Amino acid sequence: ILLTTDYDLAISDGDFVVDLSDLQHIELIIKTATGAWKQYPTLGVGVDKYSGSNGQTNTLRREINVNLKADGYINIDTRLLQNTDGEFIYYVDAKRNG
Repeated sequence: ILLTTDYDLAISDGDFVVDLSDLQHIELIIKTATGAWKQYPTLGVGVDKYSGSNGQTNTLRREINVNLKADGYINIDTRLLQNTDGEFIYYVDAKRNG
């Protein structure tokens, strides 16, 4: 089930939009803070807490990789850039194990 860019359920013709959702799932893990997932309280990176912090690129990369691995992803390739506002821009490529 897909989400809109505002993280609402995507609905078309009165029904949920169904398609591959791994990219959205990865994005949600990265954006949400630890504890945000009731069923999985240790899942979540909380990328916003790293904004404005210098020297946190390796720490953030590790957090992303650990969380994705814990959620069943493999072959994780994480690339990070920090823009002039201190926010991290990330690109993650990962495959679902199985």
